[in-house]
Amino acid sequence: MDAPPPPPPIIQPAPAHVYGPGDIYPRGAHERELCDKAASTDWIYLSTAGLATVGSVVINSETKYSSTWPVRFLGPASVGLSMGWLIGSLPLALPQCSETGMRFSGREGDTRKPGYLAISLALGSVALSSITMAVATGQQPQEWGNVERAGRVLTTSGFAIAGSLLPYLLPPKTWRAAEELRKLRFEASEERAFVTYSMTF
Repeated sequence: MDAPPPPPPIIQPAPAHVYGPGDIYPRGAHERELCDKAASTDWIYLSTAGLATVGSVVINSETKYSSTWPVRFLGPASVGLSMGWLIGSLPLALPQCSETGMRFSGREGDTRKPGYLAISLALGSVALSSITMAVATGQQPQEWGNVERAGRVLTTSGFAIAGSLLPYLLPPKTWRAAEELRKLRFEASEERAFVTYSMTF
């Protein structure tokens, strides 16, 4: 007696959308809304950082001849922090998405490493803020010792590094929207994991 035939396979319904390797376009109303937010430069954010830089130069000029050294160090700290903030926010506040494609691929996620960019901008912030500090200070008073002169440079550099990382803690609207898009694509990739292989003959 023959065995009964196996039951027919259960066919799962296809998902509404599966992101392919080259699927770099916004899909759905929510992704298009996020893409619109990330498609234009955040001029308000950049202007705020620029005004903070101008204000820090004024603070340095006003506190340069103070009789107490903690007040005199407000200038280097504010110049370093604001310059680092301005330089670090430049690539984040620029457009991150457009109708012709997002800056990252579909299910592979973002192939760029933002950590390398953050390190590069931090080093650039140290150099530019130190130059700005030297120009803004001008002629240094004779009563400043070598310790204070070196301390002003180190203070400017340290706050410049902190300022360059500030846009990642308080990001502009373009970067926030782009991060939300990346999160959506990453979660979709987790739900539909894939494995690839290759063979050579």
